[in-house]
Amino acid sequence: MYQARVMTISFIVIVLSTLLMNQQVSALSCAEPHHPLEEMRYSDIVFKGVFLSQSKDKLNFEVSRVWKGEIGDKITIYENYWTGFTPGQEYIVFVGVDNKKLRPKLCGNTGVASQELEAQLGEPVPISQQQSERTFFQTLSIAIVLIVVIGFILLWLPRRRK
Repeated sequence: MYQARVMTISFIVIVLSTLLMNQQVSALSCAEPHHPLEEMRYSDIVFKGVFLSQSKDKLNFEVSRVWKGEIGDKITIYENYWTGFTPGQEYIVFVGVDNKKLRPKLCGNTGVASQELEAQLGEPVPISQQQSERTFFQTLSIAIVLIVVIGFILLWLPRRRK
């Protein structure tokens, strides 16, 4: 008899507490995002850019502003399979490293660019010139190789004719 009363009271308490807690919970929902400055602290890269395209699980952006990280005017990151992007739309993206790949952070402030979010992030840093420098050094390397090959051919051909 005592056990039946305890079970009944426990059941009533559980039902009442469930009804009184009017909080919606879902396995596929996120908590409220952190303040953008806090999220920027634990992000590896934060940038504003136009989403250009997606190929397989890679997302391509043209970068216009950078708040954290050293990136050029274009960046390719991997999809996180949660955040959707529309080609031609401008976004502010908070990026982290997941399994050695750059991905948009889950459940954060990544989304369509807004002046309010930009103001909260503060002054951007200059966009890195790494890609331009690489192109210059690649061009210089190719030019040096061509000069050496042409020089070798010019020196080798006259000796062969003799």
